[in-house]
Amino acid sequence: MTNRKQRQEYDTIVVGAGASGMVAALEASKGGHRVLILERMDRPGKKILATGNGKCNMTNLTMEKDCYRGSGKELALFGTSVMSPDKLRRYFYDLGLVTMDRDGYVYPITEQAKSVLSTLLLALSDQKVAIHTGEKVEHIIPIKPFRYEVRTEKEIYHTSFLVLSTGGMASPKLGSDGSGYHLLKELHIPVKKPAPALTALCSSKKIFKNLSGVRTKGMISLFLDGELCGKEQGEIQLTDYGISGIPVFQLSRYAIEGMEQRKKAEVYLDFFPEWDFGRIRKTIRDFRKQRDRLASSLLSGLVHEKWVPVLLNEAGIKKETPVSLISEKSWNQLIHLLKAYPVPIDGYRDFDFAQACQGGAYGSELTKELESKKYKGLYLTGELIDVDGICGGYNLHWAFTSGYLAGKSIADKRKKA
Repeated sequence: MTNRKQRQEYDTIVVGAGASGMVAALEASKGGHRVLILERMDRPGKKILATGNGKCNMTNLTMEKDCYRGSGKELALFGTSVMSPDKLRRYFYDLGLVTMDRDGYVYPITEQAKSVLSTLLLALSDQKVAIHTGEKVEHIIPIKPFRYEVRTEKEIYHTSFLVLSTGGMASPKLGSDGSGYHLLKELHIPVKKPAPALTALCSSKKIFKNLSGVRTKGMISLFLDGELCGKEQGEIQLTDYGISGIPVFQLSRYAIEGMEQRKKAEVYLDFFPEWDFGRIRKTIRDFRKQRDRLASSLLSGLVHEKWVPVLLNEAGIKKETPVSLISEKSWNQLIHLLKAYPVPIDGYRDFDFAQACQGGAYGSELTKELESKKYKGLYLTGELIDVDGICGGYNLHWAFTSGYLAGKSIADKRKKA
């Protein structure tokens, strides 16, 4: 049995030294609290360092209702009304970090995620917030309202306020290992089953091994059991296992949700979303005038060369066939494929490759300040709540905002006491 030292007392304990946990701790400390952050990894903020390919896309100047999904969507929208993108930039400016706007995407002016982490750590140090790394929380025991016992592998702590900021399950190597869900289960707080979000989709279609590495601009439409569930436009990346890229990431949470419900998932790729069928038909009709050409050269000016044999084959056209001998039926099939190329979806990339996590504590379990309705003084933040944002800085904005809401609520309660 592990020997633990004498019980330690804190006003607020934050479990998890990620983006939301550090902001929550910082805000709580402003209320005069003695604050401790417990982090199971060997150092704080590992996931921050990896965001935006190391440049840290902190937020986005475009905030709309469909930027967030999940049962906690309304909590996220309330959070953005309190901490708008401009207010978040000002918040970090006051901490000593200058940000820049690139087409609505906000980054630190240094373009280094390390700058964001360093800024938060310096602010926490100024506020004398303690950070214990390499210490995993094993159990949480509610004693009474505003009184909790927190047990780690090494110590026993007591606190009046407790913030769970453990993250979800995306990128487990960076700290989001799902341990927070076990704590919620111990507390009997209902959780929607976690699943990846913002991840690539897999297809058993054999063509992808030959198309791997190709980037195709176009639109994808997701169908579940034949019903249209969403469309996204942009650059689609083809891989040996299926499709990737931002448009795919944006639709992945719906595809995964559907597959979990055993629905048939299928994506249709439109190579020319700006063109209607009429323009495609005219273009193909113009190409048909070059009657002496072979089919193999027919699409070379329209699509990536690796797509040419795939499209011709599925239209029933042999590449050595002269254009003059291609049947009307094959022409029509080719036109249809250029506007709606079918890709069956059989699976998805797991948490190791996902940029975000869907699922978590239901939004109905929390107040708008993210305090548990069941346990006074207990708060949840970030991906531990059933909220996931689209690509573009929205998930990190939610992390910062949710930490701010929880920490400020704690500070305000201390002031009123």
